[in-house]
Amino acid sequence: MENVLGKSPLEYLQDLRIERAVHLLETSQASVDQIAAEVGYAEGVTLRALLRRRLAAACAKSAAASKVEMNTSHAALDELLN
Repeated sequence: MENVLGKSPLEYLQDLRIERAVHLLETSQASVDQIAAEVGYAEGVTLRALLRRRLAAACAKSAAASKVEMNTSHAALDELLN
């Protein structure tokens, strides 16, 4: 399965649960604890930790992309000025 999806079965399941949880957080009035139970986690603390980890990874990826974009822009500007 890992060869097909590029991730372990657990990572795939967590991705599905997180996607569903994010959707429910955006569209329902349910608490994080209620949503955690609905997507298959025994405790809200588990869902909160996974959401924090995913958010941190997304922020780091965004920051890295911005840095590359900024470096590319600086390189293009230097090329135009020289």
